[in-house]
Amino acid sequence: MTHIFISHSSDDNAITAEIADSLTAADLRVWVDFDGVTPGDSWYDQIETRIRDCDVFLLVWSHAARRSRWVRKEMLSAIEQNKPLRVVRVDDEPLGLAIVDVQHIDLTTDQDGGIRRLVANLRRTGGRQSPPRPRTLPEVPDKRNFFKYMAQLPDGATAAMIARDLYDWGRRVAVVDFGGRLTPGFHVRAAVDAPDAETVTVLSVWAYRRRPSAQVYFNNLLPYPPYDSRAMRRSLLASLDALADDGLLPDQADRAPTIPLSALDSAARLETFKKIIEEIIDNLSL
Repeated sequence: MTHIFISHSSDDNAITAEIADSLTAADLRVWVDFDGVTPGDSWYDQIETRIRDCDVFLLVWSHAARRSRWVRKEMLSAIEQNKPLRVVRVDDEPLGLAIVDVQHIDLTTDQDGGIRRLVANLRRTGGRQSPPRPRTLPEVPDKRNFFKYMAQLPDGATAAMIARDLYDWGRRVAVVDFGGRLTPGFHVRAAVDAPDAETVTVLSVWAYRRRPSAQVYFNNLLPYPPYDSRAMRRSLLASLDALADDGLLPDQADRAPTIPLSALDSAARLETFKKIIEEIIDNLSL
């Protein structure tokens, strides 16, 4: 029996329940997060387990799903585990970059017919992923195609999702803009509570062709307390080092260490990284 994990926003509970009921009636085993977590258990651990054990990851895509950080985390986990993906669109929200090449079914014009096609597809394929459409790699990324460019790099789907998550988060906690002549990237700049200082670049995300990366500018923090203390910078470096697969050198506490986005390929690591950067931003504005 094919096991289906359904990821959705709680705003879409009603239509998700209809989809789940139809799949269950077709003898497909379904799990959705509004009825499967045992009280007292770790919610995220159960989600990870359910995704690991599923045969197909089914995403209910909508305006609300695009905004949901938990949907993003679930999708990131599924991509990380190479799970076959299916998408059903339940409103007119354009497909996100990470799923633009994933087979999808539109329920906005014919819901009943779309669900029948979904059932038939899942029965026919048994969870096998359809081959993606050929993609053309832009020669140079820019602001307009930055995330699309990154998604088309080898193993870039996960990097693009991480970059998009950092971009959306950065816009909430600081100022974000694009720049860079040779290797375009986006930059998170923090307001600084100091005379004649407006913003300081704390983080950049670069679309390096071989290894998309995040760069943290310890060197920009040197004039500002508490980061004028090398001990404080070394402590921050140790926190980042725990996330970096290759390890960071001690002297990078005075430089701009780079961390591959692939090192942030779990929801827990990505959240830890954001907390580290957000603490820097908060301290600079005190």
